[in-house]
Parts: sequence; C-alpha cells; structure tokens
Amino acid sequence: MPEIAAGDTRALLAAVSLQRIDLYKLHAVSAAGFDLDGLPEAPEDGSANINVTQSIRIRPNGLDIRCALDVRALHLHIEVDIAAAYDCREGDTLVVEGPATAEFAEKVGMMALWPYARQHVADLSSRLTSGPPFVLPVVQSCFFHQEPTNVVKTQMSPPDEFASD
Repeated sequence: MPEIAAGDTRALLAAVSLQRIDLYKLHAVSAAGFDLDGLPEAPEDGSANINVTQSIRIRPNGLDIRCALDVRALHLHIEVDIAAAYDCREGDTLVVEGPATAEFAEKVGMMALWPYARQHVADLSSRLTSGPPFVLPVVQSCFFHQEPTNVVKTQMSPPDEFASD
C-alpha cells in the first residue's frame, strides 16, 4: 500500500478526488409573521445572521470536509449540514502533514460544498415563504478562513450507512 504524504494543499488536491456529497441535516422553520419562541424577527435592514462551522475528518484512505450552516433571516431559521468526501486511489494511504488540511478545507472543500448549501437554503426558504427565496451570497474562499472546530483522525473508513447510494 503506497503512502501519499500531503504536506501542502496542492499535494493534497493531487492525492484525493471528490467522491460524493453527503447530506446530514436539512431543517427550516418559518415564523410567518407570528411570534414564535427562538425565531428571529425580520431584521429591519434586511440583513441575515449566517453562521458556518466546518469540521475535518481524516481517514487512512481520504478525508471529509463537513459544513454546518445556521441561517437566521426573514422570519426564517434554516439549518443545513453537508459534507464532501474525498478519497485516495484504491490501495493508497493518506498521510497529511502540517496545515494542509485546514487550507484544503477552506480553499477546496468548502468551495465545493457552498453551491449545494446555497441551493438547499434557497429551496427551503422558497417553500416556507410567499416572497422571493433567501439566497446565500456567492463567496470567495477567504470567507471560510477559520480554524476548523473539529479535526478528527480515524483509523477506519466511515461506516457504510454514511455512504450515499
């Protein structure tokens, strides 16, 4: 089994390929003008609160970048939890060194997930409101510049129930 050492983002990008997008959570609630506990009032300036949390799971044969979004705007509360699974070639083992995982998550993983997250937020908001849907902004990778909240190294591949069919 060849080991692939990835010490920088370019090496990591060359070592893995996107295999699937996994969806863990879609949740939306609308106050629809009613005062419901915990839901925000519509901001007067039309702004929104968007919280993004990213996590990284490093596996022997790849890595997963997970993005949890919490959007509060327009009497809406929307949660989307989505992940991108990147795998090495069959038989290869991934060894990640240095800050490569955080940079890969920011510049590659989150940018791959963002269009899916935008679509889910727009779809859920259009189903819950009579007005135009709430659409997340188009962003550059620097929008995601943060230390991942959770970096986990596992000894085995994720269980089959997490894989997409």
